[in-house]
Amino acid sequence: MTPTSESFFCPGEHKRPKLEIEIRKCGIEEWKLFSKFHYLNNSLHRAAQCYVGFINDNPVCYAGILHFPHPNVRNFKQVSRVVVLPDYQGLGIGHKFITKIGQAYKDSGNRFILTSSAKGILTAMIKSNDWIVTRKGQVAKGNGSFKDSTSYKKITCSFEYIGRK
Repeated sequence: MTPTSESFFCPGEHKRPKLEIEIRKCGIEEWKLFSKFHYLNNSLHRAAQCYVGFINDNPVCYAGILHFPHPNVRNFKQVSRVVVLPDYQGLGIGHKFITKIGQAYKDSGNRFILTSSAKGILTAMIKSNDWIVTRKGQVAKGNGSFKDSTSYKKITCSFEYIGRK
């Protein structure tokens, strides 16, 4: 995926600034800046393909993408981590950022999925025409190691990016 710029305006009650975000592929080491702001935990799989979004050359958001093993589909990619720094939250940056990355993965022949329990991202994805809900509800009651995870008993939704045809 090549670096790209995306200019967007977030509609809402108040006038929001027009922001231009540049997406750059990065290494796993950039995760350190964002890890403490992730709502579940600060771990990141070492195989993640990583991206940082910049506004005026300042890093504002981060995504880690993993291959998703599936018994019938070979080309699933899944958002492992997405973080928007606190000063930039609520502006629609996370949704626009992950949607742009989803389009690039779709353009390269992959299916792109996201599962989250974060209210802001869930609200944005549900309202979007670029994403479809593939699963919603509470995660399994859990047993074994899952029972001790930070996702245990959280309401989650899964989405697949469908984007432009």
